[in-house]
Parts: sequence; C-alpha cells; structure tokens
Amino acid sequence: MTPSGLSSTFMTLKRLYRESQMQSQSVRTERHAISSIERITLVSELSTSHYGKSDEIFAYIDKCTHIFRFILDKSNETLTPGIQIDIWVHESIFDAQCASKLFMLTRTMTRLIHRLSCVSQLQGFKMPPLRTQFVLVPVDQPREFPRSGQLIQPVHINGGFTYLHGNRVFVVRKEELPKVCLHEWLHHMQGDVPWEKEELSKIYKLMSIDTAGCTKNMLACMTDIRPNEAVVEAWACMLHAMFVSLDNKIDDLWERVLLQELSFARYQSHKLLKYQYTHYPKWMEGTHAFSYIILKCFILWDTLIQNHHGNNPITLLYEPPQLTSKFEQQWPLFLDYVQNKHKNNRDKSSPFPKQSLRMTVFGDF
Repeated sequence: MTPSGLSSTFMTLKRLYRESQMQSQSVRTERHAISSIERITLVSELSTSHYGKSDEIFAYIDKCTHIFRFILDKSNETLTPGIQIDIWVHESIFDAQCASKLFMLTRTMTRLIHRLSCVSQLQGFKMPPLRTQFVLVPVDQPREFPRSGQLIQPVHINGGFTYLHGNRVFVVRKEELPKVCLHEWLHHMQGDVPWEKEELSKIYKLMSIDTAGCTKNMLACMTDIRPNEAVVEAWACMLHAMFVSLDNKIDDLWERVLLQELSFARYQSHKLLKYQYTHYPKWMEGTHAFSYIILKCFILWDTLIQNHHGNNPITLLYEPPQLTSKFEQQWPLFLDYVQNKHKNNRDKSSPFPKQSLRMTVFGDF
C-alpha cells in the first residue's frame, strides 16, 4: 500500500496534466540548421563539465545538422515560466521516409514539455523565474559498469547536468532521457540543501565510504556522496511513474510501476555493493552512483515499504538531520533488504543486461 501522501500527489498531478493538455496554449515547434557558433559554444560548454565530456558526445554533435526546437511559452494563467527544448538531430529525421520517427520524436518532446510544466505547479516546488532551455544531445550510449576494478565515472552512468543559478539543462544520453530531464528540472525547483560536515561525516562512516581528501573539507572528498542527488532521483522516479500511469490512462498503474522500480533499484544496489566488496575495502567512485542508486533505493524503500510517512505529506525537501537520522536507524535493516537475506523477499531479476547501470526500468517512457 503506497502512502496517502503520494496518492494525493498523483491526483493533483492528474488534474494539472489534464488541464495542461486541454489549454489553448500549445507547444510550438521550430527548426534551423546548426551554425558554427552554436556548435562551438555547445562543445565548449560540455568540455568544461565533468559530466558532459566524452568522445562519443562530441562525435554525435559533429554528425548533427539541425536543432529541432519545442517551446511552451510563459503562461499568465498558470503563472508558469516558459520551457524550451532544443534537441540536436541529423537532417535525415525530416525526410519523408522517416515520418514515423519524426512523429514519435514530436510526440515524446510535446509530452515531456507538458510534464515539466505540470511539475512546476506542484505545491512546495519553487518555480524557476526564467524560461529554462533544455539542450538534448541524445547519444545512444547505454549506462554500463566499467571494466572490472575500475572506478565508476560519469561516462558510465551520468546522463545530464545543470547549473542551479543558470537556466540551461544539458542531457547527453538517450537512455532514460525523459526521466533525466525531470531529475534536472527538480534540481532547478528545489536547489541543493546544504549538508553540514558533521552529518556527512556520519554518513561516510556508517556506509563505509572512502574518505580520501575529506580531512579539511567534506566538499573536497574524492568520493563525493550527495544525499541531495538521492532525494531528487527518488522524486524523479516517483513523479515519472505517475506520468507513465497518466499517459497510459490507468490510474493505479503508477503504484505497480513504483514497486517495480524499487525492486530494480534493490537489484542494482546489490550489484553496486558487490562491486565494492570485490574491488575496494571502502566505497570509491568518480561520480555519484552510490547516491543515484543505493541512497535512492533507501528513500524508495523507506517511502513504499517502511511507510514511515503514514498519512503525512511526502516532501521533496528532506531536512539533512532527519534523513541522517533515518540512515543511522535503518541502514543495517536496509542492507539486509538489499542483500536478499530474507528468503521471502528475494528478487534477482532484471530486464536489462547484467552490465547495465540504468537507474530505472521505465525512464525511457
């Protein structure tokens, strides 16, 4: 049984989604050939980020000829900011023989822009003041574990990034693209809650995280654990499940989707912890896989299985002391759950290859 707080969120989202799709305000589309300045600027922006720099991304950009743009203008009726999605494509997508692909792309982007608009209207989320531009470079590069013993890096798992004080979001992987856009959008609407050194120190010790570089400042840790990323990813997963339900016009589907996402998160968490035990005395990585998958799994487990929220609203802004306390109280029980020590809770199945580092099952929908 899912918490009533989530059921209330679903009903609100259902109303907003229906209203958004019925409004006279429609999504406009434009397209233009990519200029040399646009190409150079994008490569420069991605090159400065730890998360957007790879040979595969730059090779994809080189092959693109056009920007296909989707625009939802600012609405005075809903007081929502404008949203713009720029997807980098090859001109062949506009050929007659690719009509079905163009139709599917248009439908997906239109649906995505309405989803983002609806989430910005949910109570408790801080709306971005300016039109946000999503720059999509959908490289077909699946998330995968690195070669045995190598540290997990952004190239293995990250799909996008944003700057909280800017108005641009970059998504650089085709896999799970709609869910990644939702994740980055939530960053813009809730910001990053500051975590004190004392709280992070407790988490590193409790979860056996490598502390190299942490002596002077927890922000300088070589292995960067970010609980905020886990909170945002958990919410992106929950909201995305609701949109999957709404687009399929089955009101109770989201609950089944979420339970399947929890099962998959548990499976992926088990793989990650096994990878650590096999190769490192403590958890080490060059990105935030531990937060994206394992800590996200903890939050879904706490919300859906432990159900400690009862009838209380479930909020995006977990207070650091509150979440740290949850970790301290329940971490051994959670590890027991992940490592399949309860025979009646075994689940080792996955619809994806064994090497997959996907974060969700339904993130492509």
